[in-house]
Amino acid sequence: MDHPYGVQPMGMALLSHDPPCRNPGFGAIACLKDEQLLDLWGYLDGADLARASAVSRAVYALCHAADDLWKALVLRAMWARPPGATLRTRGGTWRATFISLALASRRRRGSSSSSGSSSSGSSSGGAQTELPPPPLPPHRPLRVRGLFSDALYQPHLCARARVRPRWLSTETVERRHGLSADAFRRDFEAPNRPVILTDVVPRWRAHGTWGRSYFNSAHGDLSVHAGGVEFKLRDYLEYADATRDDMPLYVFDKRFAAKAPELGRAFGVPPQFADDLFGLLGENRPDYRWLIMGPARSGSSFHVDPNQTSAWNAVLEGRKKWVLFPPNCPPPGVHPSSDGMDLVAPVSVMEWFLNFYDAAKRQRNGMLECVVSAGEVVFVPRGWWHCVLNLDFTVAITQNFVSRVNLAPVLSFLRRRPDNVSGLPPALRPRLHADFVAALRERAPAYVDRSVIEAEEAALAAAKAVSSGDSSGGGSGGGDSGGSGGTS
Repeated sequence: MDHPYGVQPMGMALLSHDPPCRNPGFGAIACLKDEQLLDLWGYLDGADLARASAVSRAVYALCHAADDLWKALVLRAMWARPPGATLRTRGGTWRATFISLALASRRRRGSSSSSGSSSSGSSSGGAQTELPPPPLPPHRPLRVRGLFSDALYQPHLCARARVRPRWLSTETVERRHGLSADAFRRDFEAPNRPVILTDVVPRWRAHGTWGRSYFNSAHGDLSVHAGGVEFKLRDYLEYADATRDDMPLYVFDKRFAAKAPELGRAFGVPPQFADDLFGLLGENRPDYRWLIMGPARSGSSFHVDPNQTSAWNAVLEGRKKWVLFPPNCPPPGVHPSSDGMDLVAPVSVMEWFLNFYDAAKRQRNGMLECVVSAGEVVFVPRGWWHCVLNLDFTVAITQNFVSRVNLAPVLSFLRRRPDNVSGLPPALRPRLHADFVAALRERAPAYVDRSVIEAEEAALAAAKAVSSGDSSGGGSGGGDSGGSGGTS
């Protein structure tokens, strides 16, 4: 697959007649691996990257082909801007976007300076007018011969590789129509099995409406969160059309219903997932609901949903390829740390499919897979590893929940792993377990298994006794109560 800057994978070095240019081009630092060079180049600012690209052919290729270097600079610049600032990408690359931002910033500074000197007494002299982005200078990539680098070639391959038909040919997640809430709990939630429901989404007003044309026309000015920055929705759709990223930025917006209440009224929680015990916490509940949107190749790399919650994901437009692995069975190529705080995995979803999908199929370790299309909703049980690859431009709603069925594992996780709690400000995370137990006791005493609450309260008391150093029996009681809490 031809690279615009002439970069080739390492294996081609054995067949090429071009003399390698890497070592001469990088000189004294050529002893570093390509990944280390990319880390080092990550400390440079935009001006430094531009200057470095004139050093040699090899350095030129790195400075231009590694578009993630420019992406990091753009995101850093956006984080430094005032709250509410939104991003508009330019030219289909992060390098072009960075240049556009830099030129616009220079024009604003020049406009502000001339305005201040010419109209110091005018009442309108302090008003700031957003100038249109300046035209970008043309860029014609220079093809470098003799540069072989998997680190530079792999993102290009992942961004342009086609979805293999064999990735879509297997369907091992059961589909159900007319499944009652009781039957769902008995047949799927209690045994912790995924399922696809086919008759829920068509009842929503959002069904058949929530597509890219609707969002562009009705909510084009809506600010949405994608990849750590804010976009106007129409600008995000423009980015989605033009992006060459191997892992495109993905709208994952938790405040969409507050910003556009009509969106929140266009769908409802399916009755199968109506148990929502975190709702007892009101405004202090962890983040739980998101609008999801992204182009083909975007998606979510392998993860387990937070706080031992289960989730449902409803597709309104497009198709999603899902791959799921049972709890305690990490997928090939995915290596979690023992405490769950860190994860080593392929950078993009496409990279996992290209390098590990076939190996995963051969292992036969409980892997399930499916394609979920518009109008369907998939149930993801607690603890299951899963990744999602969008096959088209896709719009979806997802929600995490705690029910009577998964309450005990959630409480145990919150008590044992407060540092791993997510979806709350850091100050509230250590308190989530105690606050949740209190809310269950006060507001839902007849709704949940009393023994679960009593076991968690005993574990809390034991932990407090141990932490306070109570020598009048606290240590002994902590051992017995802690054991009881752990077995729950």
